[in-house]
Formats: sequence, structure tokens, C-alpha cells
Amino acid sequence: SKGKQKNDVIPFEKHFGNMAISQRLKNFLELTKTKGWSCFPIQIDGIDDPYYALQIIGKSGGILNLEAVNRSLEPPIKRQINESTINGNDIFLVSGTLNILITEDLAQKMKHENFTNLLIEDAENTFKFIDEENE
Repeated sequence: SKGKQKNDVIPFEKHFGNMAISQRLKNFLELTKTKGWSCFPIQIDGIDDPYYALQIIGKSGGILNLEAVNRSLEPPIKRQINESTINGNDIFLVSGTLNILITEDLAQKMKHENFTNLLIEDAENTFKFIDEENE
């Protein structure tokens, strides 16, 4: 964030949830035809390599059981999201949050690339995707 270290993902210092991505990560997202993102070129002081401001344009619906999640102390309640609201995106924001989620398929592909400064965590213990019509 201070322009001194080159990584594939660089969070913006004063804008929580926003980040810059390297040319290598941008190329990967394009080659894998990842849906749900966009970007535009930016200049980072002290770094000559090209970087891009990542925009997550994919969105899912909000957390269906938010009130129960907020009231629960133990055990943690999984945040429920209607699966049909993902709309085929591979990367998306959960509406009303700063949570960026990606599909299992994209996660596996990204792990093989060893992108720097990128942490991929399994959301299985935090989120549950439901078919609202059948729940």
C-alpha cells in the first residue's frame, strides 16, 4: 500500500475492501473467463509495473438470516444466501457486506497459480448457499 513491494494483490490503504491487481492476476482472470469483475489501469507511485483497480461487479443477494446471525453468540450460525442470486458469477460481493466470495472452481485454479498477497479461505463454515424455493 506504500508502493514499496510488488504483489499480485495490493489493498488500498484508505479504502477498505478495494484493491489493485497485477498484470499477471488480470491476465489469469481474463484467460479463465472469470465472470463478475472488471478493472481499470492505475499508476502506483514507485512501481513501474502495470496495476489495475479491481472492481467486483458480481453480486449475490444479501444474507437471508442476518437478524439471527447478529443475535447469535454460540454456536456460530452460517450466513444463508439464496444461491439463485449469484447469477453465474465466479467472483461476487454479498449484498450489504464487504465479503468477496469466489466459486470453488475459481478458488482451485487460483491456488495453483500461487498469487502473492492473496488469501483464499474456505467459506463452508461461514456461508450456506440455499435454494430458497426448497427451504
